[in-house]
Order: sequence, then C-alpha cells, then structure tokens
Amino acid sequence: LPLVEVEWVDSCTKGGWLPRKEYQELTADLCRSAGYLLKHDRKQVVVVQSLSDKTGNMTDSITIPRVAVKKIRRLA
Repeated sequence: LPLVEVEWVDSCTKGGWLPRKEYQELTADLCRSAGYLLKHDRKQVVVVQSLSDKTGNMTDSITIPRVAVKKIRRLA
C-alpha cells in the first residue's frame, strides 16, 4: 500500500457563554494524517497506521470524508 499524507479540514467546536465575536472568529481546523492508503473513492479516504507482514492484519485507521480532503501526497 502507498504511504501518504492526507491534508483535510476538520470541524471546530467551542462551548460556554462567550461574546458573539469569539464564536464568529472560529474556523475549521486544517489537519494532516499520515499512513498507508487503504481505500480512496468518491465518498471517503481510509488510512491505516500499521500493517503486519506476517498476519496481514492492520491497526489504527482514520476514515476521512472525501469532501473534507484538500490534498493527498504520496510519501513513498
């Protein structure tokens, strides 16, 4: 599987009684996740952290909605 870095936009939340201006200044957060590209299609991108050559098992995945993905860059 290719090793990639996925740049994507995540939601942002804040709670409590704050002035309107503080809520208006909130922005979505730009994130980066790196790992092995398991799946990518029109709906989602799935990256896994680790692969076992011996068993073929995988661990620690992230599934990112495709609409949130800004860029996928191949690392190796």
